Amino acid sequence: MLCKICDVRDLPTALGCAELGTTHLGLHCIDGIKAERRDRFVEIAREVPRQWPSVGIVMVTKLAALEPIVSMAEVLLPTHIQLHNSDWDGRSITQLRASLAGARLHNVRIVGVATPTQERARYRELSSVTDLVIVDSSFWGEARRGDSYPPSAYLNPVSWVRAAGVPVLIAGGITPTNISEYLSFASPDGVDIQRAVKVPQGSGIDLRLVEEVIGVLKLYDKSGET
Repeated sequence: MLCKICDVRDLPTALGCAELGTTHLGLHCIDGIKAERRDRFVEIAREVPRQWPSVGIVMVTKLAALEPIVSMAEVLLPTHIQLHNSDWDGRSITQLRASLAGARLHNVRIVGVATPTQERARYRELSSVTDLVIVDSSFWGEARRGDSYPPSAYLNPVSWVRAAGVPVLIAGGITPTNISEYLSFASPDGVDIQRAVKVPQGSGIDLRLVEEVIGVLKLYDKSGET
């Protein structure tokens, strides 16, 4: 199954996640690349694919303008760009693809995000113009920090995206202790996790928690439920 660990900030953590079996690493460029993170992000984006070619480097941003996103992509050379902003519709995503192609970034894949409560039309639109969709209960601040939607909330959005032939991840409130329930009920292609693998009272990632998550995903794969 797919597993995206978000808000990775240094190369040792990125390589550790990759070694454990993480398929995607999220680099937070929410409002741009912070100066103190630029060199570390460039190092991650260059070195991880060299050692782990199958691991995707996801540039996560809330920016809504084409030019700064393309400029950041030219610096990082990510494999994916996650558009964590509600302003992106089918037309604007198509324009972004054209701008990336103009910058010779033809192979960058686009990740769309929506909440479990959004209508089928939104998921149909995202599925038609993106390469991966994340159903995220924390998107747009819809759920308070620490809250989560029940597994049943993800069922329809996941089925709508999968019916379109696009991979789908679920996110928001998923932890090593409840992940099995979400996987069994919603049957996504994987998960996107951030806070649940963070060091308590810190911003770093606990690789032991990442290993727990990967372990559950591997068991789920072996069960034949995916």
